[in-house]
Amino acid sequence: MTKKKKHTKNPEAYCEVLFNSLSTNRHLWGTHDACRPITRLAYEEVFSSGNDPYALELISERALALKPAQRCQDHYLSPQFLVGRMIMDNQEKYLDDYDKFKDIFFLARRTITVTKTENSALSTLTYNRGGYDGYEIYVPTDKKYDKIGISLLTKTDKEGEEGWTAAAVKANPPIPFATEDAYGHPVIRELLRYEEDYLCEMDLKREEKFNKKWDEIKLRDEEV
Repeated sequence: MTKKKKHTKNPEAYCEVLFNSLSTNRHLWGTHDACRPITRLAYEEVFSSGNDPYALELISERALALKPAQRCQDHYLSPQFLVGRMIMDNQEKYLDDYDKFKDIFFLARRTITVTKTENSALSTLTYNRGGYDGYEIYVPTDKKYDKIGISLLTKTDKEGEEGWTAAAVKANPPIPFATEDAYGHPVIRELLRYEEDYLCEMDLKREEKFNKKWDEIKLRDEEV
């Protein structure tokens, strides 16, 4: 019996499906009940298309101390916000030009390797209450890792896990997150300007949730 070859996922297929879906629903954007499901479409297709941890090859210092199976991938550019909300607010620019849309889709697939606790804490820095005006950002995208106290390490030229050795840490000390590689793309600079209208202070409930996650990180640091 011939063994079936493992299917290689084609992210562009997901990109095209999402482009067609958003284009079809563009007339609904701005209506209260349609906003969340539309941005959810963006979230689902970006995540389903697979991660791209190789564009930046960054890992948190805490994640480096864990086994690969204990790490997770953080989409440092929110797919729901970048591919969903920003595109739908700029439909003529991004839904009338598939190539521009594709650029954003593939940027949103970029990930950084972090711990599950760090990833959970990062998720508390935004909140979606639903509706057009229901999205809140508590920390700018390029400041989130600093807020959580995440130090990032670059990878060496070595392939595979050997690239994340202690020697690699010494050769590549923690770097600021807002690097040219992470935020130099014109679309990402546009995102940082666009999200300014959504920046606000955490309410007490959200602040308590963030502090709880932050305490979990500090506790794990003490256990290491």
